[in-house]
Amino acid sequence: MLPFLMATYGYSFSLFSKESIPLSYGYSKREELEDSLDIQYVDLHVNQLLFSEVQKYIREQRDSSSLFKNGYGYVTVGGIMLDHIGQPVLADSLENHLKDISLKFNIGLSSFYPQQNMGKPLYYSFVDDRLILIFEQNAKWIHHNTFSVSSVSNVKKLIKQALKLSFDSNFEFKDTLGDSFFLSVERREKMSQEEILETGSYSLQKLKTVTVYFDGSIDYQYLHIGKVR
Repeated sequence: MLPFLMATYGYSFSLFSKESIPLSYGYSKREELEDSLDIQYVDLHVNQLLFSEVQKYIREQRDSSSLFKNGYGYVTVGGIMLDHIGQPVLADSLENHLKDISLKFNIGLSSFYPQQNMGKPLYYSFVDDRLILIFEQNAKWIHHNTFSVSSVSNVKKLIKQALKLSFDSNFEFKDTLGDSFFLSVERREKMSQEEILETGSYSLQKLKTVTVYFDGSIDYQYLHIGKVR
């Protein structure tokens, strides 16, 4: 029986244990609010289930994606939710509902370069020397990605390092439909590095859903997005 699923359904689920930092209600300037929230590093070893699933996924994709094997792209984790089918479950009847209570999250490959309010994670980490970005949609609804300038800059540098293969003149890009194209030398000369990185945002897309049930069993569902190399 998994520790993080031992609470009855209805309790809030937290991926990482962390004390909250209270903020004054007096903030009115956007700059001050932005300086109050950082994209934070977290060691995934604190969550052994998540660490093992991410590590397993990295090893899978090194075998199935040539781009990822060659060092391009990063791993995303998101869509984290505690799920339950039907009515609330009483503690004394849990044994009859071992497949009705589950934890779900998505693990994927991405080459998306953050643009304005899009693509910014709440946490980042590293597993097997690969960049991991962890997203939390519920938190995004509260703070609208108003992260500090310094933390966004730091994460962008890490993402740029993970996507540097796109600066190769022979790099094969993909559009939103998954069709391949190349950038000419002339076009590259007119583009900034950020524009090149943004152009490669759809070059690597993969996703699978991990479902962990109350009884400890795990199911996987692979979702096909575009044409992945």
